[in-house]
Amino acid sequence: MKINKILSWGEENLLNAGIITANLDSQVILAQVLKMDRSNILAHPEQDLTFKEQLDFRKLIHQRTNRLPLARIIEQKEFYGQNFAVSDQTFIPRPESETLVEIAIRVCPKSGNLVEVGAGSGALAIAISKNRPDLIITAIDKSDEALRVARKNAKRYKARLRLIRTSLLENVDEKFDCIIANLPYLSINDINNSPPEVQSEPLLALFGGAKDGLKLYRKFITMAPKYLKPRGYLIVESNPWQQSTLIKLARRSKFNLIKTDRFITQFGL
Repeated sequence: MKINKILSWGEENLLNAGIITANLDSQVILAQVLKMDRSNILAHPEQDLTFKEQLDFRKLIHQRTNRLPLARIIEQKEFYGQNFAVSDQTFIPRPESETLVEIAIRVCPKSGNLVEVGAGSGALAIAISKNRPDLIITAIDKSDEALRVARKNAKRYKARLRLIRTSLLENVDEKFDCIIANLPYLSINDINNSPPEVQSEPLLALFGGAKDGLKLYRKFITMAPKYLKPRGYLIVESNPWQQSTLIKLARRSKFNLIKTDRFITQFGL
């Protein structure tokens, strides 16, 4: 079978499964199988595939029709202009988090230090590091697997990160100019009502508490002032409808609201 024929087959199956990005997903999956760029695939539509290549492609298309996220299938995700390795135990970085990165790049003082709490694959911390090499950056996660993936990504992009395994900011003996966090913030109802792709994420990276999803944030925001320098910044991600609660929690811990930007809330101390 030729490239153009199997791409059409893949797209049709994905469309039938209700995947609106069927054309792109089919191309990306075939590029993964053939270890080629998408541009090369599209430039050679009459190229024949081996039986094994066809079989591998069909298996991956089947996984996608079962709503496994594309990033899980190809084990990488583009974020802030770079491709980052992900695993089945790390949260897939979302486009919404690029706003958090942009704010941190802009506000963190020159030659300052920044910590990301709940770093996962390290995508956010590395993206900041690539654009602000003057910063000393620490990435924290309580998952050994997440830190393994973050270390792999940091090595790939030659990003200087200090990686620490701990929960939230426990056992950290330092103050920072910037603290950023994208902690789990979904309740059980949120998870149950999410698309299958979201439900396939590690529960550890999604579940933020049964009631309103902010159990971890309540603990974290209470801790944060101890670890922030005067005039430092706290930048967090959440659902937009959780921001009013986060603002109340932050004010109790002496934070001042600076700005909200849909999924991102920025505070100062």
